[in-house]
Amino acid sequence: MVFGTLVLPILSFLATMMGCGTTSSSSCLVNLGTDTDGAEREVRNASSLDYAQSFYLSSDSTVSNVSVYLAKTGTFDTTTGGDTLKIYLASDSGSTSPGTTLSSIESLSATDLNNIGTSSAYQKVTFDSSLSLSASTTYWVIVEGGYSANATKYVRWLGNSTNTYTSGLAMEKAAGVWSNVPDSSGTKALKDFMIRVGCD
Repeated sequence: MVFGTLVLPILSFLATMMGCGTTSSSSCLVNLGTDTDGAEREVRNASSLDYAQSFYLSSDSTVSNVSVYLAKTGTFDTTTGGDTLKIYLASDSGSTSPGTTLSSIESLSATDLNNIGTSSAYQKVTFDSSLSLSASTTYWVIVEGGYSANATKYVRWLGNSTNTYTSGLAMEKAAGVWSNVPDSSGTKALKDFMIRVGCD
């Protein structure tokens, strides 16, 4: 009984020091799960279309990685200087859009992209250094295409058409300007992209 009484508070203290509270260390801060309803957007560098999802932390936390829910179509160029997909964290600009880059910019290589299935799955990147993020503050996960997309080669970021995550917002950047992801004709509405924000 004494052993248990001593160990449990120690484990709780260590988890708190890691920024994880008492939740799962694989996605201990934000986890939108995998319950998508078919809403998605194609990340297309050729059209200057990048995407971002905001998130909000309930307590000060140390973040070391993010995962985004992706699927792909086609085969990507693995030659030197070939296709990539960039993923990173940014602050809020103050006008409900991404601002300053906070993390290292991590890239999925063409080989990584080719290994993504045609069915969706989380793709995780770990930053060079962990980030200390503040509670009650908006941050953004950004995905940028580093390839020339066409009708047979592109990455899809999946999400939901209903506002299931009330602490976040999906945005797109076209011609250098961030705006809400539009509900275009023939395309299912998208309110939130699927993400996981975690610590190790």
